Amino acid sequence: MEKSSYTLIDNRIFDDNALSHSEFRVLSYLISKYNVNYGYSFPTRAQLEHDCNISNKTLSKVLNSLETNGYITRKKHKTKNGVNNIYYIHKYLVVKTLNQEPTSKDIKNKPTNISNDNKETTTEPIELTTNELLIKEKSNSKGKLTNVDKEKINSFDTELLIKAIERANSYKKTYAIGYLFSVYETIKSEVTNTSSSNNKKNTGANVKPVVTKFHNTFNEHHKNYTETELESKLHESKKTTLSYIDKIVSSVRNGEIQLENINIALRNEIANRLKN
Repeated sequence: MEKSSYTLIDNRIFDDNALSHSEFRVLSYLISKYNVNYGYSFPTRAQLEHDCNISNKTLSKVLNSLETNGYITRKKHKTKNGVNNIYYIHKYLVVKTLNQEPTSKDIKNKPTNISNDNKETTTEPIELTTNELLIKEKSNSKGKLTNVDKEKINSFDTELLIKAIERANSYKKTYAIGYLFSVYETIKSEVTNTSSSNNKKNTGANVKPVVTKFHNTFNEHHKNYTETELESKLHESKKTTLSYIDKIVSSVRNGEIQLENINIALRNEIANRLKN
């Protein structure tokens, strides 16, 4: 009877709506072929096409997309049969490794596990999350991670963590995990500020109000009026103008002002009033 096998995978992959069906299938397949000793997957292209039931053209498109969006990194690798791709996986990989060989003291004090075939084992599997694996394989950090470190690492956004590792590695050959945390927070802050700035641009928060001729009329240079407010302002202005004309008409009738001394536009308006 053939021995069954299984693949450990981060459940967050099922919530990743950015992955197409083909991308999900290929990424899952690469994860299933991950070799913990080498730190990467290395199925041939023919294997990928056959096992994922995908065409050569579609596979090229899928692999390009997965690499562009930070899920994998491809490298060329020479073999006896030619050149083949190897695939480093950056997301949703859970690695099952073994603890270091126990000391005699550990064996004496630690109870052993008995398997179904009655063989004693003294090692237990350790499951590494995607983010923990990134720290282990890609970062230049030194020192053993504490449980608090792991909890913090697993709360990080994987894409931002990849950027943080790349930046930290470019600055220092080796560093403490705390330094990487600081770089991560800096990048996170940069992304947040950029997003906030873009939102302001999109909502018009930084746009100055348009100044129209109506603002100057009412001595309101930096205010946007609603249609109702503008109509009210125009009505008030018209009433003020008519009141002013009425006063001039009264002065002309009383002989206080000569009609020829008034500008033509206003004179015509007054002349019409005098006829009534």
